[in-house]
Amino acid sequence: MKSLLKKDRIKKYKPRLEEKAIITIDNGICSLEADVGVMGIQLKFKGNAEITPELPEGWILQGNNNTIIIFTLQNNPIQNQTLFSYVGSVEIVGAIVSNDKGERLSERIKRNYANWGSQSFDFSVDTSSWEDYKDTKRVGKVKKTTYNLPDYNLPKVEKKTKIKRTKASSRSTGGY
Repeated sequence: MKSLLKKDRIKKYKPRLEEKAIITIDNGICSLEADVGVMGIQLKFKGNAEITPELPEGWILQGNNNTIIIFTLQNNPIQNQTLFSYVGSVEIVGAIVSNDKGERLSERIKRNYANWGSQSFDFSVDTSSWEDYKDTKRVGKVKKTTYNLPDYNLPKVEKKTKIKRTKASSRSTGGY
């Protein structure tokens, strides 16, 4: 049987909900504003930063080099909350935010880098130089992404021990 053409395939796509979640990244702080209670967040980002969670009790932040997962193990939704602070450079490139039913909300990422215009420097004066301009995308310098995580008192996973595999014997007893 011939496989279906790409245009003929049925997509199992669930549209996002109309409720919105806005992730704001501004001057060393990442925060959430949502229309409904949020139970889980996944953030994909670029950059290197030292990240410190600022979540309510019962919420957990975990991450690796470019993905952060924020969730609760209790029934404790958040709506308007500071998620984490950071030192370094963070540019959020993608987000998934879900409600208490596991449905995906409509996400919007808001970056506030516009405060460069409020800095006090004047190029018409000889004493000002380009070095007086502050890069608001970066808050401090960090070489590698790290996480300052609290102890969540979760069960510890014990180290795996390697099981030595042995080859099965191919010797036969000689009879059938």
